[in-house]
Amino acid sequence: MVNAWIEFVKQYASEHNLSYACALSSPGCKESYQQQQNTNYKPQLKRIGALLRPSPNRSRPTPARIQQARSLFNQTMHLVTVLPNSDKKTEYIVELNRLRTRIQNLLATA
Repeated sequence: MVNAWIEFVKQYASEHNLSYACALSSPGCKESYQQQQNTNYKPQLKRIGALLRPSPNRSRPTPARIQQARSLFNQTMHLVTVLPNSDKKTEYIVELNRLRTRIQNLLATA
């Protein structure tokens, strides 16, 4: 597997029109990487899942909850797709795909 830091530095260098060596020594590169690595989307994924669960007195979630979950899903998917390739990103994508299927099934049966 490719080292995530090296891939990030290459991406940062190309986005900021720097050489690899300059990007590597740039404090902004390190800060950006640390911010990205500290991002945790698991709470958002759990919230989407909770919105898609039916209430105790209903057989399925309300249309408003489904739309709220769909909106949160779209925001989270956008944020995850810009992450550098890593095992963490793959894990998020797998979970998001599972949630997408659930949302699509609920919308199809509405």
